Amino acid sequence: GGAWSFGANSAEVNNDFTITNGTVTAPSTTLTLTNNYSNSGTLTHNSGTVTFNATSTGKTINPGTSSPFNNVNFNGSGGGWTFQTNAPTLNGDLIMIAGTLNSSVNITVNGNVQCSVTCGTINVGNTFIHSVAANRSFGTNVAVGTNWTFNNLTFDGSANSPVVTFNGTGTGQTIVAGNLALTKSGTALTVNDTTNNRIIDVDNDISLASGTTLQAPPSASFTVGGSWANAGTFTHSSGTVIFNATSTGKTINAGTASPFNNVSFNGSGGGWTVQANAATMNGDLLMIAGTLASSVNISV
Repeated sequence: GGAWSFGANSAEVNNDFTITNGTVTAPSTTLTLTNNYSNSGTLTHNSGTVTFNATSTGKTINPGTSSPFNNVNFNGSGGGWTFQTNAPTLNGDLIMIAGTLNSSVNITVNGNVQCSVTCGTINVGNTFIHSVAANRSFGTNVAVGTNWTFNNLTFDGSANSPVVTFNGTGTGQTIVAGNLALTKSGTALTVNDTTNNRIIDVDNDISLASGTTLQAPPSASFTVGGSWANAGTFTHSSGTVIFNATSTGKTINAGTASPFNNVSFNGSGGGWTVQANAATMNGDLLMIAGTLASSVNISV
């Protein structure tokens, strides 16, 4: 295939942008796409930004198999976009300004994940992976109550010992319909929700891999609908973890040297078993609904 370049100046495509074959080099500034994007060739991001600015729903984005974006902005009031066919990677930031982002494939972002001036909505199926090698921020950062919903959400330390900090200012929740996981292939990873105290609602399991640390919100709601598996470090920040499953068979492995503060069990029909490592609660244990069992010691 051939090769084409937009050059350095910003460019705008007002209809579909399709790469059938060959290589297209994006501007080093901004490439604005108003409609659908489909890539069967190669897009070289040129360290620039792609802005999707549709103002209607039903737009699709197929990024191709080996063409990562750099920065991506979604900025269209009433706009709706779905990543499909091939999983995208963003080497830079994902900025949700206006509109709604959906996905039927995994999304990987290496930069910051946040809003700007106004805040769009994330409602993503499959797994959203925030894979970082340096300190980054995550979450809504505008004074509105916009919720972001993920099927599965993974924070990954790809190198070094980065810290991902939940943003302040916003009041919206981070909702995980499936599993929340902390992983690392670098030295360590810390996810900090202590500083800005944001609501986290996980409907299924939480898992912390060895070398990872989850710093909990001090007072914001932190709910877990499934099991808890801690092979890393949990910092309770004087907060409360609420287990709210409504079915039995849930397990809690507290890990070693990671005490909880307050723990509430509040799920009608829920059943939890503390296992593998003894659990310590520096604060209160509240049994509101459900059944708690244990195969190890529990200290309150």
